[in-house]
Amino acid sequence: MKRIGVFGGSFDPIHYGHLILAAQVKELSGLDKVIFMPAYVSPFKVDAPPASGPARLKMIELALNGLEGFEVSDLEINKEGPSYTFDTLDELRRQMGDDVKLVFLLGSDNLKSILKWKKSEELINDFGLIAVCRKGEDKSVIDRCVAEIREKYPKADIQLFETPELEISSGEIRDKLKFGQDITFLTPDSVIRYIDEEKLYDSLTRRLGLFVRSNVKPSRFAHTLRVIKKCREYGARYGADMEKLETAAIFHDAYRDAGNLEHGPLAAEHMEKDFGVTDPEILEAVRYHTTGCAGLGKTGMVLKLADTLEDGRPFKEAPILRARMTDDLEESLLILMERLKAYVESAGDNRFDKNSQEFMDWLKERTAGRNT
Repeated sequence: MKRIGVFGGSFDPIHYGHLILAAQVKELSGLDKVIFMPAYVSPFKVDAPPASGPARLKMIELALNGLEGFEVSDLEINKEGPSYTFDTLDELRRQMGDDVKLVFLLGSDNLKSILKWKKSEELINDFGLIAVCRKGEDKSVIDRCVAEIREKYPKADIQLFETPELEISSGEIRDKLKFGQDITFLTPDSVIRYIDEEKLYDSLTRRLGLFVRSNVKPSRFAHTLRVIKKCREYGARYGADMEKLETAAIFHDAYRDAGNLEHGPLAAEHMEKDFGVTDPEILEAVRYHTTGCAGLGKTGMVLKLADTLEDGRPFKEAPILRARMTDDLEESLLILMERLKAYVESAGDNRFDKNSQEFMDWLKERTAGRNT
């Protein structure tokens, strides 16, 4: 009897981690074939709309092209709705015949709840299970789950398998695509070409990021990505609009070579003219990220803080200033601006920018009477 593995997931997009895992499971578990089964994913998912079912199916086909012993099935995608694992495997078994033993690949964390799945008894008794353990997972917990399943269903065919050392996630790839980063070596070139040709995962931040990556030095782009990371940290802390914040952050240094005080206004101008960005808070944040200004909105304030204190900044007081940041955004910025002014004056330059001075005075008025 042939043993065929069924590898389910969203594969949004498929990557080398999926391929390596499938290849190792196939070899070490003695499977004759592995079938990739992309799941239906609601196109109305608000937080991160997925690639369409046909697009995910095509990317898997491209990734598997020329690989013997691997196939893709459109069974779940064509149902256009959530599917229960047993129903999917049962339908696949009917299609393939009785001389096939289907083995379902699942994350080992699912073993904790599998006894509550629909038709769990039939699923466990009729099909094999290969549970993939992630690095760092408590093996004793998984062993207890397996023992519990086998006690209830003695016929259970369960194998445990550890993930390969290479750890890649579809979410990581989507995040890189979101900001125009390179995903070479994370997924096959054929998949990358398809993503580019079909403009999958397209977004404003991706278009902005691709422009920035092509027009600034690698060190400047690396700084930009660190600013985005710090924006996420501070944005969560201070309750900023993350979409606006990330949009401003990816483009804030797009024209850095224009000059220290000139590049912010120039970037805001091109952001509006070339990319159609009209949100006044985003444009203000980009325009004044270097100097600040009186009345600066939350997006601009968080960007100013993140740009100055991103983790790659080399000035020696950066760790001290990061530690001094409080849960009050305006107080934190006042601490920062006072330090920046002292630095400018210590360097023998008394020309502290007018906008920066007005920003600092405004912050003092806003925080008067608070604990600093």
